[in-house]
Amino acid sequence: FIFDPDSKKDALYGLGSIMLNTKREMECSLPFAMDPVVFDYSVNENGTIAELDCSGNRTPTGKCRRPEQTRDLEVLLDDLEFDASEQEQIRSDLLRGSIGLSRNRLPPSTILTDVTAEDVILVNRNTTADSTR
Repeated sequence: FIFDPDSKKDALYGLGSIMLNTKREMECSLPFAMDPVVFDYSVNENGTIAELDCSGNRTPTGKCRRPEQTRDLEVLLDDLEFDASEQEQIRSDLLRGSIGLSRNRLPPSTILTDVTAEDVILVNRNTTADSTR
């Protein structure tokens, strides 16, 4: 919601109260995980901006690296128990097409049906393996 700047503070409070009251009214028919929250956002006129640092002494988070903090890649991979053969197997499977997003679906020929009474087996303490066949 966008409010008049002169009444924004009161409007945000009012909106929060309205949402909380609505939640309480509907809680028996529609459970909510948490109370509603009203966020006060502002417009960023610059958008996303960045500056290029060509010095090479900064990490992606912008923190300066100290020479003693840099580690050899092989040591890091070893410390993290990186399995090169498993990684290569996954890579080759991806390239071959035997795994991947396209394989993460049922084939179009799959027929989905509702469960029928014959699909259900009722089991209790008196049920034996022979009685479920």
